[in-house]
Amino acid sequence: MPQLRDFSLSHQWLRELRRWHDERMVAVNFRLPSVEPVWVGRYNESHVLLPLGEAIKRLASSPLGQELIVPRSVGRRQIAGVRDVTQLVGWTETPDKEKRFDCLCPACLPAGSRDLMRRVRGAFDKHLKEARSGGSAIETASALMNLDMALERANRRIPAKKLLSFTTSPSSQVRRVATALLSHFRWTEVQKSLAERLTDEDLDVRHAAIEAMVRSGGLRRAYARLDDSSDEHLLRLLDELESPRSVNEAMSVLDAMAGNHSAVVQRRISEVRESLRKE
Repeated sequence: MPQLRDFSLSHQWLRELRRWHDERMVAVNFRLPSVEPVWVGRYNESHVLLPLGEAIKRLASSPLGQELIVPRSVGRRQIAGVRDVTQLVGWTETPDKEKRFDCLCPACLPAGSRDLMRRVRGAFDKHLKEARSGGSAIETASALMNLDMALERANRRIPAKKLLSFTTSPSSQVRRVATALLSHFRWTEVQKSLAERLTDEDLDVRHAAIEAMVRSGGLRRAYARLDDSSDEHLLRLLDELESPRSVNEAMSVLDAMAGNHSAVVQRRISEVRESLRKE
């Protein structure tokens, strides 16, 4: 790139080039005659061979994604200096925001990808902003549902505090979706909010809270919260026990539940215990 008046445009390629390297990059400034022939064009389009002076004028009219290619090596005497520059300047993947590829599925963005958390945080911020600006409960709930993939791929590396306010929304639909999303966060961050949703006036919100408790904290922590709860909560927990992450953990929770519960709960405990033994 030529050294333009806009620093960010002059160094626009830095972040994109760094995506493929772990090393810190430096800027190398060098001087060439204005009549030097260079190739100029956008990275994904054909280039034309022009004198450097004309090429810079052509590039400066629409610089994003443009590049100059010098078809020879640059001599030591032409180098004017080597400078440290910030590593956070420029675009990644594409300079065109409307064409940015942001799919987060494991097929498009495998685990361990260098871009994983950058794209996850970008998707999280985007859909959270949509949820906050939703004109109706349906729009807000829909935007929140779009957070599911981002939170799953984040693997609890995003704090829950930005979502907690949605669990107390006047809309039961929004509360249910937000409560279900808390399953993607650390237990210490969400246990208080989930416990509050256990007494929600809406049945689906209460059920979402129990499911999120199991997924965030595990069966034992969920039961510890529900031990003194109503039969409704315990029966819902028993539904979760039928497909546990660990049969041994589920059996230990069933042993702990063999107490002074109602006949309905006791009968359901026996049914779940029998189904787990068959596994």
